[in-house]
Amino acid sequence: MSNFGRTLIIALVLLGTLLWTSSPALADGATYTETDVASGSLGGASFSDALVTITLLGDTSTLTTGIFGALEVFGPATVTVDGIGTASFTDSLAVFDDPTFGSAGILDSSLGPFGLDVLDTIDPTFGTYDLTTDVGPITGSSLFNADNGFATTDGSFVLTSESGASTFSATTAVPEPSSLFLLGAGLLFLARRKKAPSATA
Repeated sequence: MSNFGRTLIIALVLLGTLLWTSSPALADGATYTETDVASGSLGGASFSDALVTITLLGDTSTLTTGIFGALEVFGPATVTVDGIGTASFTDSLAVFDDPTFGSAGILDSSLGPFGLDVLDTIDPTFGTYDLTTDVGPITGSSLFNADNGFATTDGSFVLTSESGASTFSATTAVPEPSSLFLLGAGLLFLARRKKAPSATA
């Protein structure tokens, strides 16, 4: 077998392995985001009327039903405050959708008997949303627990006030067929080029 043949086989095996190992995670992964213009502090550093972005990476295959019928997906989460930086939450956080009250947001399940909401958005869309598909960005009335500290790697994250309107969005991860097509096209091009007769003088 030629060197090119061996290279092509190795490339195809690697491609198959990549698809086999990554596709389930891509199919179940989702990024949930809450944003608001707010005031408060992060690790003792105060901010005023700054854009706050809370991002949670979840696995939709772990979807559970929580208190009062709310849907929940747990995962690692971060908070980014413009002008200060990004910190990771160290408590157990979840994104939730409460169809009864038409709200969705980020919950710290480590605090209180039922957890404490970090930041929520209220909109009728959440009456039928199930956390497993793309949604938003949806801007609606906001809810938050003022003056409560939520543990992060940089210290407590505290909201003291906010704009009154927050935005929730969810993006589910899917395989990228365009990338696979380009790889396949490249391999096909190399194969055809290899077979083409070389020019003679």
